[in-house]
Amino acid sequence: MTEQLRPFEVGDCDIVAAYSKEQALTLLNEYYGDNFTLEDMDITDLSDDLDRKFHLEEGGAETLGELMSRVYKPQYLFGW
Repeated sequence: MTEQLRPFEVGDCDIVAAYSKEQALTLLNEYYGDNFTLEDMDITDLSDDLDRKFHLEEGGAETLGELMSRVYKPQYLFGW
């Protein structure tokens, strides 16, 4: 069985694509240059919320599912 990338909300305002909560936290730490721990941050798997819409900086909106359909590797996606 192959692991699947999942969207995670890390903290209150960052979305990352990762295989696990631990990897999501690592990606956030790399992005910000911080050293948060699992005890420091709430991490929520948004796999059941793929119809959630996010407004794009360039205008318009996109669902989390649409965004995830173009993601093929673990990465920081966006924040607000």
